[in-house]
Amino acid sequence: MNRRRVAALAGLVGAAWAALTMVPAVHAADTDLVTEAKGPSGHTDRVVVVLLDREFLAAAEAAPLELYSKLVSGLNREKPSTLVIEPDVVEQGRLQIRIQDLITIGVDDFSALLGPILADTGTAVVVFEDEPVGSTTRTPPRIAIPRVDAVLAEAAAGTALAARPVSNDPVQRATIRIAASPVASEGRILVPSAPLLAVARERELTGMMTLAGDTVRLGDLEIPVEPGLGLRPNYQPALLPGGAQVVSASSLMKDPRGFADLKGKVVVLGAGEGSGGVMLPAPMTGHDQPRAIVTANAIATMDAGSFLRPESDSRRLVTALAAVVVVALLWALLPRWAAAGLSVALATGWWLYVQDQVGDGRVLGAVGPIGAVAVMGTTVGLARLVGALQHRRRVSRLFSRYVPGSVATQLMEGGRAEELAAGREHDITALFIDLRGFTPLSRQLEPPQIRRLLDHFYEYVCARVLDHDGTIMQFVGDEVFAVFGAPLDRPDHAAAAIAVALRLQNEVDQLDATLADDDLPPVRFGVGVNSGQAVAAHVGTAARSQYSVLGDTVNTAARLVSIAAADQVIASAATVDSTENPDLRPVGQVDLKGIDVPVTIYQYGPGEPRGTITTAATLSP
Repeated sequence: MNRRRVAALAGLVGAAWAALTMVPAVHAADTDLVTEAKGPSGHTDRVVVVLLDREFLAAAEAAPLELYSKLVSGLNREKPSTLVIEPDVVEQGRLQIRIQDLITIGVDDFSALLGPILADTGTAVVVFEDEPVGSTTRTPPRIAIPRVDAVLAEAAAGTALAARPVSNDPVQRATIRIAASPVASEGRILVPSAPLLAVARERELTGMMTLAGDTVRLGDLEIPVEPGLGLRPNYQPALLPGGAQVVSASSLMKDPRGFADLKGKVVVLGAGEGSGGVMLPAPMTGHDQPRAIVTANAIATMDAGSFLRPESDSRRLVTALAAVVVVALLWALLPRWAAAGLSVALATGWWLYVQDQVGDGRVLGAVGPIGAVAVMGTTVGLARLVGALQHRRRVSRLFSRYVPGSVATQLMEGGRAEELAAGREHDITALFIDLRGFTPLSRQLEPPQIRRLLDHFYEYVCARVLDHDGTIMQFVGDEVFAVFGAPLDRPDHAAAAIAVALRLQNEVDQLDATLADDDLPPVRFGVGVNSGQAVAAHVGTAARSQYSVLGDTVNTAARLVSIAAADQVIASAATVDSTENPDLRPVGQVDLKGIDVPVTIYQYGPGEPRGTITTAATLSP
C-alpha cells in the first residue's frame, strides 16, 4: 500500500474518531480530562464549608439538643455574611433528636428548635429539596411546586433550591442548575438555587434574573451556563475535603475559637461523606463530593468569576476534523519520520494550548484532535506493518517454492529475503537434469500418463536437491534446473551439486520402481554441472515474477547437459576442481554453442559424451 493510500486510510479512521468524540460519554470524558489535568483557576477565601462528620454525629446521639444548638448558636454568634443550611442537616437533626427530648423542652419539631436561632442570625439561607418534572435539560428546567418547611422559611432570610446535577446525561452530569421554574409559572418565574442566592445576597443583587443565549444575568453578575441553566463549578483545592476552607463540625465543638474564623464568610453547613450527606458528581475532582462541597465551589466560582466555558459540539468537531486533515497531509507528503515527529509536536502543542485556555475559562476539546493524531499514527503504523507482513509473506512464498523450508525460514528471520530478492551476485553451482529419449517415449503415452511420468521424475529430482539444501529454479518440459549457493551463500556449493548429480544416477532404480508401480516405462537422463558467479534475483512483472539465476555460469551448465548422454554426469573443471571427487574422470575440452572458450569437462557414467572432444585429456600414469 503506497504512502498516499495509507494517509487516506488514516484520514478516514481519524474522521471516524472525530465523529466518535461527539458521543456524550466521550464528550464528558474530554471535558473532565481537560479540567482535571489543569486544575482550578481563580480563588476566593470568602467561602467556608462546615461538614457534619461521623465524630459529630456519634456525639450527637447522646446529646443531640446540646450539640446542634451549640453548633448553630456558634455560627449565629460570629455572624457569617451568609449561612447556607443544606437539607441533609435538617434531616440528620430530625433523626437524632429524640421525641422525648423535644417533649421535655416543649418543642415538637427540630424546625421549631432551629427557627429562632436562624431568625436571630438574619443571614441564613435554607435549602430545600424538590422534584424535577420532565426533561431537566431544557432551559429553564421545570420543577414541581417545592415543598418548603414553613417554620424555617419564615425564620430564614431566604430559601433556595438544593444543588443538583442538571441531568444524568454524561456531558451534563458535572453541571449543577443555578435556577429552575415551577411548572405552574410556565417559565415566567425562576427560583434560584442555593449557590446563586448566596452570591446574590453577598453582592446585594436585586431585580429580575434574565437569560440571554447561554448567559444568565442578575444585576451586574453574568454567569455562562450550559443547557438546563447548568453551571460547571471550578473546584478549588481549599474547598475540597481536607482543604483549608473545609471545617468539621466536631473540630468546632472541641475548640469553639474556630467559630471566629467564620465571621463575615459565606458558610455552607452540610453533611459530609458517610454522614448522611448527598453525594454529587464532581468529575474534575476525580470522584463524587458531598453536596455542601459542590455548593460551596459553585459559590466560589461565581464569586471569583472563574467560570469554565466548554466549547460547543460543532466547534469540537471542526477542530478535530481540521487536525485529521493536517495529519493526513503530513503522512501523505512527508517521510515517515518527519510526519510522525510533526504529528507528535502538533498533539503536544495543542494540549499545552488547551491547558493554557482552561486558565482563561475556555474548555477546548483535547480528545478529538489529540486522539485523531494517535489513532491516525496507529493506523499508519498498522497499515505499514500489515503491508510489510504481506510483502514478507509474498517473498517467503516465492522462496519456499524453490528452497527447503528451513532455508526460507532462515531468510525471513534473518531479514535478508527482501535484500536477496532484489538481486545480488553469488558463487553458485548450476545443475541441469534432462530426460533422454523423452520425445519418442511421449508419443507412445496418453497425456495423463505423460503428466504422471513427469510428476514422478520431478519428485525424484527435487527430493534429492532439497535434501542437500539446493534451490529448485525451474521446470521446463522434461528438464529440471537447480542451483546451489543461492539465495544463501555456501562454500560447499560445488560438492553439494556433485553429490546430488551422482545420487540421481546411482539411485535411478528407485525412480524406475516408482514408475513401474504406476504402469509407466523407465526413463534415463543426463546431468550437466557448472560452477561460477551468477546474479540471482526476483525478475518479472507485478503480475508474474520468479526467482532467477542469470549469467554465463548457468548458460554453460545448460550446454553441458545437452552433451550428457543417458546415465551420464558431465561437470566442468570449475566444479570438479572445487571438489576433487575421484568418481569423475577427465574427458578433455569441448566446444559448446554460445560459449566463447573451450570448456574442460569431467564425466561420470558409461559411454562417451554426445559432444565433440577437441582436446582429449591426458591421464596420469
